[in-house]
Amino acid sequence: MMTIAEGYPSLYWKTYFGAKTRRPDDLRALSTAALKDLGWSLTCPHWEAITNDADTADAAVLALAAFIMQSSGELFHRSLSFGPNPSATVFHADFEGWIAGVQ
Repeated sequence: MMTIAEGYPSLYWKTYFGAKTRRPDDLRALSTAALKDLGWSLTCPHWEAITNDADTADAAVLALAAFIMQSSGELFHRSLSFGPNPSATVFHADFEGWIAGVQ
């Protein structure tokens, strides 16, 4: 199954990585800690490319936050009223503009 959703990097920096501000230099430590809480480890040979560009860091935050939301079951909540059959394995957002992880 593939999910396409809108993301909000500034929200994820705060929500999933505990950052008060967007600081690419901090992302390695923050993401390592966030994934460790889920029982995962993180290895990336290209941290310098991520930390040297804010847009690349935001892209990494989007990808990591999606993984965290999917792994922790936070991506979809029945309270969002997905689709005609909430117990189905295929979900459809009932409104445009929903941002993944926002309830």
